[in-house]
Amino acid sequence: MINKKIKANKDFFTRELSKIFLPVIIRQIVSCTPKHRRTGMMMALMPVMSLYANRLRLKYVMDSGKLTAPTLQCYVYGPSGVGKGKVDEFQTFLTEKITLLDQKERAVEEEFLKKKRESPKKTATQPDTVVMIFPEKSTSFMLVQRGLAAMRRFNGETLLTYQFSAELKSIMSAHKADYIDIDSLLCKAYDLGALTGAETGNMDASRGMVDINMNILYCATEGILYKFFAGDSLTSGTLNRAVLIPFNGKRGEYQELSNEDKSLINSYLDIMLDNIFDKDGTLKPTFLLDTSFLDTHIKKFLDKIEIITDDPFTKAAETIYEFSSRASVSAFRIAVLCLYLYRLEQQHNTGANLSDDMVEQYVCCIYNFAVYYILHNTLDRFGRKHNDVLLNNKAIQAFENEYSNTGIYDLLDYEFTYQDLVDLIITKKQTTDPKNRISKWKSSNMIIETSLGHYEKCVEYLQDDQL
Repeated sequence: MINKKIKANKDFFTRELSKIFLPVIIRQIVSCTPKHRRTGMMMALMPVMSLYANRLRLKYVMDSGKLTAPTLQCYVYGPSGVGKGKVDEFQTFLTEKITLLDQKERAVEEEFLKKKRESPKKTATQPDTVVMIFPEKSTSFMLVQRGLAAMRRFNGETLLTYQFSAELKSIMSAHKADYIDIDSLLCKAYDLGALTGAETGNMDASRGMVDINMNILYCATEGILYKFFAGDSLTSGTLNRAVLIPFNGKRGEYQELSNEDKSLINSYLDIMLDNIFDKDGTLKPTFLLDTSFLDTHIKKFLDKIEIITDDPFTKAAETIYEFSSRASVSAFRIAVLCLYLYRLEQQHNTGANLSDDMVEQYVCCIYNFAVYYILHNTLDRFGRKHNDVLLNNKAIQAFENEYSNTGIYDLLDYEFTYQDLVDLIITKKQTTDPKNRISKWKSSNMIIETSLGHYEKCVEYLQDDQL
């Protein structure tokens, strides 16, 4: 850990989770899981719960009324043979119902393609099929096409989707030469309303911007996880959206779900599906739950982090602040998903006799448990590396300030070439990468590219002698 003030004890999360009466679906599965794996298994199943809570919308207290969706991005990691395959088994069972819906939609596509092959001269409109679970080898372009089809079918509305991979390496391979880099895709997939798009030379393909709200559950060895979050991924926003779930130690003994357990779980999944689609296949309206009772807990957590990061003797303050802010958002989404499951359990009594006060108490505990779980694991695995990148960036900036009075940008002419930048960097004996420099200036709207390798400065960033 980077900071001892927020370091958790070894068994802290296992102990805290044991105090919570979990929602029915999670409860049944976690009870079949070895004790030391229960926290990880609970967190790993939350993206599937989000998929079934497709019409649920949330109001996070720090977002000033903006609506969000409960989208989550989880990474289970650990050595081979440690039991990650059990996550695959449980998520496969939970997604069976939506997989069957997808199969029906894919059958419609196959029928259309078959007729098109048989009568290529006939013109027919391709059906707007809706697929909610994506294979691990899906390209970003195909994800955009799926999203556009759903928007056409549902009058501009989008669905939450899901992708599982037993090997994160397969996801990395699928996006190696893709239209949208995996970092950008995952950053936008986390946030409701973050539009993305991709166009190719295929004029038959749909074109437009789409909101890809994709839940993910990826499994990996620790080496592949480090490779995935290497370089720019450390600071691009992908990492601070991630829920890291370590599977370490012995595998442990799992129990099989009984037929009664499966029947109970399936009955609740059916209820959740009925809250997504009407019988005729149309989308049901979105809905909100009252989460105002969580607001004080969120603010209390963020206030604690503010105190830590304001301490001048605290190391890696920026890293802690960045990871804690997003950890709070993900923990809030997990807590509200559990609230949704509790409310269903209250409506369709399972004998638990949950009062509103009990539910709110459990949900607050889940938020507090989840936010420290997410923050602890992210800092534990990547906190130092992230902080090193920030310090390195500051060192480069300090080097620039030391060897030039105005900085490298201001020393360039209003119009300059890539080679001009390279020559200036060499002259000033700097170690900064010119490609990264150009990329940062472009993303900050400090320059525009007039032609390949030729640039102009934007007016608001010019010095007086360049106006």
